[in-house]
Amino acid sequence: MLHEAGFAALSPATLLLAHTLFALVTALLATRLLSPQYRSSPRRAFVFHSVLAMCIPVLGGVVLIGWALYARFINRRHRERPFVAVRLPVFTAAPVSPSFSAGAGSLRPRLTRSDLARETRIEALLTVQHLPGNLSARLLREVLSDPVDDLRLSAYGMLDKGEKQINQKIEAALTQLEAETQPAARGRLYQRIAECYWELVYQDYAHQGELREFALQAAWRAAQDALPLCPQDADLLVLTGRVALARDQLDDAAQAFTQARALSIPNNRVLPYLAELAFMRRDFTETRTLVRALAADTRNFTTTPLIAFWQTGRPA
Repeated sequence: MLHEAGFAALSPATLLLAHTLFALVTALLATRLLSPQYRSSPRRAFVFHSVLAMCIPVLGGVVLIGWALYARFINRRHRERPFVAVRLPVFTAAPVSPSFSAGAGSLRPRLTRSDLARETRIEALLTVQHLPGNLSARLLREVLSDPVDDLRLSAYGMLDKGEKQINQKIEAALTQLEAETQPAARGRLYQRIAECYWELVYQDYAHQGELREFALQAAWRAAQDALPLCPQDADLLVLTGRVALARDQLDDAAQAFTQARALSIPNNRVLPYLAELAFMRRDFTETRTLVRALAADTRNFTTTPLIAFWQTGRPA
């Protein structure tokens, strides 16, 4: 009787000791079986596994070992690494521009945020006129729907003034063209007309629809009239190619750029457009080749991001 009573008294302790040892062993095995990326802190993993094994007798340890084996098996099947090291960009100083103060932050948020003070937004609007035309017109167009009358009317006035200045140049060139008889001078006037119509598109004054199509068509006609009179003008050929690109006339653009290169125009004047032409033709191998040639020839603050993308942004 005493023997049976002693055995009964020791059984819970023995079971607890056996369960503890089993939990520690299974926790140790589960921790060792885990893949390295899941075992950044082995001590914490061991403690976590031990607590789980202690809370669930027998079955908890078995599940832990099975879970560790499954994770290791899955890791062997999927070896793709979604993250790769990216080379740091090369710093390139921007060219010196006219000194003006744009205040804190960029201009677009200051123009479009209605919760800012009206004086702050007007100051940002006045700063826009110091930007290049192809940037300022787009910013001003975003303000045309602003609820503040002063901002909306000022933006409309700036856009109208810029467009009128270009139209006045076109009218002046057309007037001179009527009285000019020398072929070379007529060729320069046609070229000036083509440049002005192209500026309407490039500076986003003729930004969409029939107005943009009319400006491109007029620029193309003037360039075609100028080419027979100025056949050796490489700048005119580059302009013709840019207009053709905008009109999706890829063959005409390629011919114009090829003729411009034959006249020994600097590579940095034509390589960006040849790369754009190759991209529009979906010839990505040629695009990358041209961008590499551009990188070897020249780098500036506008082409550096483009060059970096085509040098590193390729499928693995």
